[in-house]
Amino acid sequence: MDFEIKHITVGELEQYIQSEEYFSQSFYPISIIRAISHAHNPRADKDDVALFLAYDAKELIGYLGTLSDKIYINSKELKVFWISCMWVVPEYRRNRIALRLLDQAYNFYSGNIFITNYIPVSKAAFIKTEKYVECSVMEGVRAYYRFDLCRILTRKYPKIIWFKLILSAVDTIFNLFGTIYRSLTSSKNDSSNNYLFLSKIDQPLDKILTSFSGESLFKRSAPDFQWMMDYPWVSNSKRADSDHSKYYFSQYSKDFKQWFIRVDDNAGHIVGFMILTRHKGELKTPYLYADSSVIDDIAIFLIEFLRKHKIPTLVTHHPELVKHIRSLRRSFLYVRKSVYGFITSRKIISEWKDELIGFREGDGDGAFT
Repeated sequence: MDFEIKHITVGELEQYIQSEEYFSQSFYPISIIRAISHAHNPRADKDDVALFLAYDAKELIGYLGTLSDKIYINSKELKVFWISCMWVVPEYRRNRIALRLLDQAYNFYSGNIFITNYIPVSKAAFIKTEKYVECSVMEGVRAYYRFDLCRILTRKYPKIIWFKLILSAVDTIFNLFGTIYRSLTSSKNDSSNNYLFLSKIDQPLDKILTSFSGESLFKRSAPDFQWMMDYPWVSNSKRADSDHSKYYFSQYSKDFKQWFIRVDDNAGHIVGFMILTRHKGELKTPYLYADSSVIDDIAIFLIEFLRKHKIPTLVTHHPELVKHIRSLRRSFLYVRKSVYGFITSRKIISEWKDELIGFREGDGDGAFT
């Protein structure tokens, strides 16, 4: 099949989301909130391609989105790009359009590509091209703190949506008994450190972050975290200027919220920093930097955080925190294994295999969705 692929650069994004071309299509290749975030990415250059758009004549039939980033290996900086989304109109999916979009991105960026936050089917599709390989897998936990049958079952079995009120009532009753049981059987454990909720990443914290992320592949610092704070990809309120039904990835969720938290010891020294994200009933830890001696206290803080905010589930892949959550499994209804992987090109592997260390689950789009 003959079709055309057009590029939208980071520098063109804000103009594109105001154009007739954007609003006239039957679906959006990027949400307004995500486009604005890409445009302010401190690791992006204006001529980086953010969108690869496939057209059949003037009709948009598919797209692939990328997120600009940088890795640091042996003091060398390398520009890389995350594949953050890809979608093709169902009627065109047998025409290898997704593969052509992938090839276009791969060639345009000379194979300097990473992928994460993928499902098994997507992983198989990437590996099948023989250009990509899974380069890192983080073993974590999904710890259920509250009953959330309504959300879990209606997502897995959409046809039972009619029983939503009954399932919600069951959750309410079970969680009431759970609260009473914990109050009678659990000993009170208070955090011994101070947890400060931030609206800005200040200079003292930036210095600590530089030391914490020194061994990381991506070496995140204050501008990166300030960008994540100021320009999220998901909002808990709908934009009046956007038709949310025309974008097929996350952009709106009633319960979405981010917290940026500095951890100080009792002497006022900064001993940790973390980002927490609540989305669809799950609390995640995209970034957590802390001294090993503080992780047990952070685990206690997170359990209390789940209780206070009535969040059903904690999902984390931070190695040390995972160990502590498993040791505190009696505080949870159920704890099961979770895995979070990263894919990169064989080109990257052949050049940097032994240097690809220090991934965090917030890398790529993990901190945004």
